[in-house]
Amino acid sequence: MSACTACMEIFGPNDKNIVNCSLCSKPFHLLCADIKLRSEKKELWKCKACLPIQSNVDNVTLQHLLLQNNELLKKMDKRMESLEDKVSNFLDSFETVKSQVDENTQGISLLKEENTNLKGLVKDLATRVANLEQRSRMNNIEITGVPFTKNEDVFFILNTIADKLGINIRDGDILVAHRVRAFKENVHPSIIANLKNRVIRSNWIKIFKAYNKDKNHNRLSAHDLHPTMPPSAVFINEHLTGANKKLLRDVKLFATTHDYDYVWVADGKILLRKSNSKKNKTYWIRSLSDLPRSLDQTLPYPGTSEIELQGSLVNLHGNSNPTPQTISTQSTSS
Repeated sequence: MSACTACMEIFGPNDKNIVNCSLCSKPFHLLCADIKLRSEKKELWKCKACLPIQSNVDNVTLQHLLLQNNELLKKMDKRMESLEDKVSNFLDSFETVKSQVDENTQGISLLKEENTNLKGLVKDLATRVANLEQRSRMNNIEITGVPFTKNEDVFFILNTIADKLGINIRDGDILVAHRVRAFKENVHPSIIANLKNRVIRSNWIKIFKAYNKDKNHNRLSAHDLHPTMPPSAVFINEHLTGANKKLLRDVKLFATTHDYDYVWVADGKILLRKSNSKKNKTYWIRSLSDLPRSLDQTLPYPGTSEIELQGSLVNLHGNSNPTPQTISTQSTSS
């Protein structure tokens, strides 16, 4: 049994007119407490003795929270100031880096321009050197297909070829003659002959072509020079540099895949033409970039050392309007 804290009247456990203080838990009659509460608010009611205590607690708690809040705000202000300083420093660094990037970008542009100019200069110098190297061979002929024999006399071989072709050799026509090393196995070294002038060189090549076109006999072969030699074909061409020989092979392969009928060499120049018609332009091919091709065509590169093509190997002193003829591009050393 319990009693009301105010009137000390005893009440039963099932008395619904009783409320307990939410702080001190003492029981009170609703009339003694002078309140009218709904059941859901009874748990929050406080007696008169506990109300000042709660108020003091609430005030202390509020003051403590305000102090904590002020401290937190001060810390946040300091952090914001620090963050602002860092952002300011970052922006300054960013501007410095941006300035350096802009300066470097400008420098790179200048270097690219200079590099492009240097590439053009190097290409121009390389072309000049290549032209000078080819010009130094202007009076030379290159003879391929003649087997090498020990203790051979190259001048005797040249005289034998001249006799077979019907070329009249005078004293001083052949200045120097020698073999050059072949870079491929099972290929006989070429014979290089330095002749007195381009007229004599052109005459050798012209007569050689006429001999091979004559249907009354076979083309010139090594067997014609000596009965012990095989019947392998012998060729007489202008003496091209190694770079021009490769370019010639590339141009001939281009011609076979792009319907060009004529490829020939004249005074060290590689020439290309579509057909025998005068309407077709003759191209002087100094590099692969000179090849006439549309943007959707890709130049194939040769995979073999010999390509058969309808064309004619002529020179400026020979026929300026070549007729179809099968020519070979045997790979020889320079």
